[in-house]
Amino acid sequence: MQNVNMMIWAKKRTINSRFMKQSGKIFKSYRNLIVAIFVCGLVISSCGESKWKPKSVEEPETMNSGKLSVVCDESVESILADAFELYKQDYPEVELSFRYTPARLAMAEILGRRERVVVVARNYLADEDSLMKEFNVEKHERQKVAIDALVFVVNKKFPLDTLNANDLHEIFTGNNKNFKNYYPELKSNPKIFIKGQNNSENSNFISLVCKNKKLTRKLNIINNNDSLIDIVKNDPTTISLMYLSQVVGRDDVKMLMIGFENNEGKYINPKPVHQGYIVQELYPYRVNIWVYLLENRRNLPYWFASYLAKESKVQENFIKLGIVPAFAKVKLVPQ
Repeated sequence: MQNVNMMIWAKKRTINSRFMKQSGKIFKSYRNLIVAIFVCGLVISSCGESKWKPKSVEEPETMNSGKLSVVCDESVESILADAFELYKQDYPEVELSFRYTPARLAMAEILGRRERVVVVARNYLADEDSLMKEFNVEKHERQKVAIDALVFVVNKKFPLDTLNANDLHEIFTGNNKNFKNYYPELKSNPKIFIKGQNNSENSNFISLVCKNKKLTRKLNIINNNDSLIDIVKNDPTTISLMYLSQVVGRDDVKMLMIGFENNEGKYINPKPVHQGYIVQELYPYRVNIWVYLLENRRNLPYWFASYLAKESKVQENFIKLGIVPAFAKVKLVPQ
């Protein structure tokens, strides 16, 4: 299989400077939580008592100074940590604070108008989108920061090296379908492990693999990256669903290659899970990392998002971390 070495020159820009079987009760509780968030956010907003307030004369805010709080998807902490440090170095007059939390809780912060900036590795979920429409809330302005990937991680002795996206869709959403129906060389059906509903890996699994259809197969929930790795290292009959950024560079496990049909109906043969193939859209489960903004204004949060999305140092760091920067000119060199 041809290896691809990706060389990317980020365009320099100066910037002043979501388990299968959940009861109706649980679903309703999530909905009620989000409804409460919306109502609370709307009431607070109308009363002028939101967490953040327009800056007073004593608290000036410019495009490169002021206080800024950011809530981030904990599943992509390894990608964001260096970027935040670079920003703090370049903009010492910005008092930047950030915290990491599951993606659903991060989105709840901006939907409830409690935070101005959140960084999340997924789109709106169906319940979030429908509630926004119900409450006439416009979609937030957002900027794409980078592209990660949802990957199938297995023991190096796992008998398969490739899977097919159509097969996976049928296995997880069809009736009486399992891995052995499609891959008879397997001695047993593998157990599948993934993080829970609050996490973006789960949401992207439902969106990308199941294509938002009802999940009909049991998933095993573990909310820890190291544990997800240890499971497959110790049991060659298991599969962990994780992000490329959480696994890249490891030689004690392997990532399964996925064949699929692209949007034009052309079949794409399985390729190694690598940023060079992800940037060419030759891997099916691409995960966009977004900065969502509460305000549609050219203010401090906007320029912070632009820094993450377009600053060359940040984009170059994403390359080193093995993922695809969102804003780049790309030259692929076959080797």
